[in-house]
Amino acid sequence: MSLSSALASALYKALRDADTVVDDILLSRDLKSVAGGIAQRHQVEPVRLHRVVMDNPHPTKMAVPGDPGKEDPAVHPGTAVELFVTVDGVATLAMAGGDDDELSRAGVTVDTEGQRLVARYASEHPLAEVANRFFAEAMRVIEQTVESVNQRVSEYNEALEPAVLKELEGCREHAAERKTFAAGLKLPDSYERWWGRP
Repeated sequence: MSLSSALASALYKALRDADTVVDDILLSRDLKSVAGGIAQRHQVEPVRLHRVVMDNPHPTKMAVPGDPGKEDPAVHPGTAVELFVTVDGVATLAMAGGDDDELSRAGVTVDTEGQRLVARYASEHPLAEVANRFFAEAMRVIEQTVESVNQRVSEYNEALEPAVLKELEGCREHAAERKTFAAGLKLPDSYERWWGRP
C-alpha cells in the first residue's frame, strides 16, 4: 500500500467516524471540539530519526554469481555490517514503501518490529571506503525520504480536522431535520381506542 492510499484510507475512516456521531451530540455540542477529538484519533504519526548505531562486522554467507556460462550463484563466505537507525513513526515509513521504494533501492529495510531502519553492507572482500560510501548514501536517502514523508503527513494532519468538521456540519443539518421530523410525528388516533385504554 502506498502512503497516498494509506492517507486516503485514514481520511475515509475519520469521515466514517464523523458519520456515526449521534444526533444528541451533533445538536448539543460544539462541532469543532467533536471534530478535534475525531481528528486526533486518526492523525498519522510523523517520522523522527533518533540514534544511529553501527554493528560490528560479522561473518556471513553470500550468494555470488558464477563465471560467464556458469551463472548459478555459489555461496561464499563474506563479511557483513549493519547500520541501525532507531525511528519514531516507523509504521508511517512502512506505508510509504509502496510509493517509490527508494529505501529498498538504497539497501535499507524498514524493521517495524524493531522500530528501526537497517542498512546492510555485505561483501566477499569488504573495503571500509566502499562501506562508508554505501552508508553515507543510505543515510542521504533515509533523510530525503523522511523529509518527503513528513511533508505529506503534515499536509494530511493539517487538513484532517477541517474535513471532519465539514462532514459533521452536514451531519448536523440532517440531525436537525430528523429532530423536526420526529417532533411532528404522532401515533394514529386508533391507537388510543384499541391499545391505549382498557
